[in-house]
Amino acid sequence: MSGAPRVVVVGAGPAGSAAAAALASEGADVLLLEAKGEPGERPHCSGILGERAWEALPVRQSSWITNEIREATFSSPSGIDLVVRAGGRRLALVVDRPAVDRGLARAAVSEGVDLITGARFLGLRGGRAVYSEGGAVSEEEFDYLVGADGAASTVRRASGLGGIPVEVGVNLVGGEGGPSGSYRVRVRSGSRFSWLQPSGGGFKAGALGGPGDPVVRWAAEEAPGRWREIQAGAIPAGMPRRLSVGRVVLVGDAAGQVKPISRGGVYWGVSAAKMAAEAIMSNWRDGKGLDSYERMWRSAFGLELRVGRALRRALDSSSPREIDSLFRGLAGVEGELSLGFDVDEQVLSAVRAVGVRGIFEVAASSPRIAARALLWALAGV
Repeated sequence: MSGAPRVVVVGAGPAGSAAAAALASEGADVLLLEAKGEPGERPHCSGILGERAWEALPVRQSSWITNEIREATFSSPSGIDLVVRAGGRRLALVVDRPAVDRGLARAAVSEGVDLITGARFLGLRGGRAVYSEGGAVSEEEFDYLVGADGAASTVRRASGLGGIPVEVGVNLVGGEGGPSGSYRVRVRSGSRFSWLQPSGGGFKAGALGGPGDPVVRWAAEEAPGRWREIQAGAIPAGMPRRLSVGRVVLVGDAAGQVKPISRGGVYWGVSAAKMAAEAIMSNWRDGKGLDSYERMWRSAFGLELRVGRALRRALDSSSPREIDSLFRGLAGVEGELSLGFDVDEQVLSAVRAVGVRGIFEVAASSPRIAARALLWALAGV
């Protein structure tokens, strides 16, 4: 087609702003709707990014980095520790998520994106996007609609892609007493966990679990001092049956694009946003199907998703004693994990790091978890 496509992007988090910027840079006419008063307001993300996630951001500023993580301790339910040390490299970065979100939204605007804050997407009417702003309801025609509006995505439901299961993530933010250069994760039950991390000059003590789990209590047990703020939100625990339908595509948390074990979503979401933008512009110019977006995304992340989901399901059906056994086995390959663990490719990097011999040693320490994970991986859960 000639001319420029009109694209409405809903949600100015990292995935939404990245999609909007990529589309605008290719000539699309983009409207970015953000329900909050400004991008990054009231975040519930811990702010930990791996190196790949950091490099994937469309723009980066060193001032967004508040801490560096060079050591991580993972504890089993009974307190068996696995310590991963980065040596001369960084395991991860801690970023100021509000600053990141604002910066990415500004970068999108600099590409020509029209950003409206305080604009809540309400649904679809006659092929138009309906949204409210300041009490007034408006309708916007579009050639494509991008849903980047979080785990409870209204775009996803309005387009007929349905709901997805969610978990609850909380962070308790404290002003002092945080760890320096280290990160601690404690397995609470199955694949649910709590953590303690540095955050600026203070700390974040957090937890993730199902809707019925005592996540605030878990987080409070990690806090080394008094906390002044609680941040909470929904985290995807699954994906919709499709990532696109008709002229609608989903990216980020709206698409359930989070790592199966840690549930971090910035790397997968921003990467998906760029792929979605490419698919949209190819469809507009050459008539190529939007399903190319899902093929690209699964080609990049499908194996990690499949193996990670299988391991997560195995953990969720395991007893605390079985998870303790797994940790004992992992402790035997601690050195190898320190050399090769990648925060952004958690499962596959661990497999490569420990090698075939290490895999068999870990499997021998926890045969039931290994058997469950293998069965579910083969079944493609």
